[in-house]
Amino acid sequence: MYEGDFLNGKKEGSGALYYENEKLGYCGLFKNNKFEGVGILLSKEGKLFSGIFHNGEINGYCEIYDKEGKWTLEDNFINGEHQTNFSSFINFMKNKIQNFSFYKK
Repeated sequence: MYEGDFLNGKKEGSGALYYENEKLGYCGLFKNNKFEGVGILLSKEGKLFSGIFHNGEINGYCEIYDKEGKWTLEDNFINGEHQTNFSSFINFMKNKIQNFSFYKK
């Protein structure tokens, strides 16, 4: 089910897409029936993807959370593919180190 804007019979603009069980699947921007721009995608497995979409795929900056809502990854994606790079790895490790109790700013 879809709730949102249409243009010429296609999903266009702001909207929300729901699974058959009425659970939210995607909330954000659409263009030509595809995810486009800023949005939040909830997979059927319960992972949450918050970021930028292009042509229906994660494309650019994205944060991923597990089904318990715990942050698991923050990085760049191109056409839905995770792009690992060294600066992203450093930022990831920096965040992990800051969460240890012995580390104080």
